Order: sequence, then structure tokens, then C-alpha cells
Amino acid sequence: MTYEQTKEGIENNKLFHDRQFLIKRAINIYNRNMDVIDALSNKYNFKSYHVIQPNLFTKKNLSTFENKNIKIIPSYKIDTLLDMYQQAREINSPKKLIDLSGIFDERNDTIFIDDHHLNSKGSKIIAYNLVQIIKEEFNKNWKKYMTLQLLEVSDM
Repeated sequence: MTYEQTKEGIENNKLFHDRQFLIKRAINIYNRNMDVIDALSNKYNFKSYHVIQPNLFTKKNLSTFENKNIKIIPSYKIDTLLDMYQQAREINSPKKLIDLSGIFDERNDTIFIDDHHLNSKGSKIIAYNLVQIIKEEFNKNWKKYMTLQLLEVSDM
């Protein structure tokens, strides 16, 4: 989305009332941020991962505590975020986007302390799964990683 489109949205008061405009704007910013991170990872030889995180709205089986939390959240916020996640999934190519939004679908215990933040159990599950993804990547490409030139402190 261009500056002109954003300015037009603000002037027409669309920015805060048009859900699709908001989603498109957020996805555009996210996409540009991924491009910046990818460019940095290419320049400085590090591997980056882009992850769609789970949240209370993507969890299928809510605990009693989570049910209480979700009831105080306006439905437009839930609908907007779910639509945004769907559109984020569609920008997946050519970027490598790891979708962990459904990682807690089979669990009915409390994982979230609010609509986005995990308790320690949820954090451990996410960390474990990210480590597995990184290990798998390393095992497939270990020769490539072993031949990367190490940067000297003076190169930084």
C-alpha cells in the first residue's frame, strides 16, 4: 500500500472503519518487514524464520479460563484477526512462512493468559516445535552451514 493510499484512507476515515483496508495495510507492512529481514539474512548469512503465531482466536478447544477471556473481546476484533491470518497464509510464496496458528487445536487446557500471550506451558510447546523446525532445516542443509564463512568481529 502506498503512502497516497494510506493518506486517502485516513482522510476518508476508512483507516479505522474499513476492516479489509486495515487487513490489507497490516499484511502489506508484514510483507515488507519480511522482505527487510530476508535481505538482512542474505547479506549477513543468517537464517530467518517467519512465523504465524497462535492466539486465543485460533485455538479450537478453549479452557474455562480462556472462554472467560474470549467473551470480553469484541467480535469484530476476532473476525479481523482471523481474516488477517488467512490472508497472511496466502502470501506464503515465495517466502517461507511457518504457520503455528493451529498448534494448540487438540488441547483443551489453558495455554493463553490473555488473547495473545502464552503461559509457560504454551511457550515451551512453541519453543520445542521451533527447535524441531530448525533442527530439520539444519539436518537437510548441514553441509551448507558448515561451509559458511565465519564473520570476524572486525567485519561487524
